[in-house]
Amino acid sequence: MTKAEVTVAPCNQCNRDTRHQVLSKRVTSGSDDDKGFSWRDTYEMLQCCGCESVALRWTNEFSENPEPTITYYPPAVARPTPKWIWGLPTDVRSLMDEI
Repeated sequence: MTKAEVTVAPCNQCNRDTRHQVLSKRVTSGSDDDKGFSWRDTYEMLQCCGCESVALRWTNEFSENPEPTITYYPPAVARPTPKWIWGLPTDVRSLMDEI
C-alpha cells in the first residue's frame, strides 16, 4: 500500500486552507509542434483531512504563461455565510442565498 499524497487547499466547510488527501489524480498533456507551445492539465480529487468534504482542483499549465492557473470546484468561498442568517424566514434566507 502506498502512502497517500497530502496537499494544502482551501476548504469551504472549514473556512480556511487545510490539509487535503489526494483521492485521485489525472494528468493530460499535449503540444503543437508547428506553433511551439505545450500544455498540461492536472485534475485532482481532494478530501479535507478535517471535515472530509470533497473538492476538485484543476491546474492548467501552458508554455506561454509563466504561472499555472489553478481552479477549484466548488470555488473557494470568499466570505462564509453568517450564522445569523438561519434565524431569518425561509423566503428571506432563500433570497440571501441567491445574493
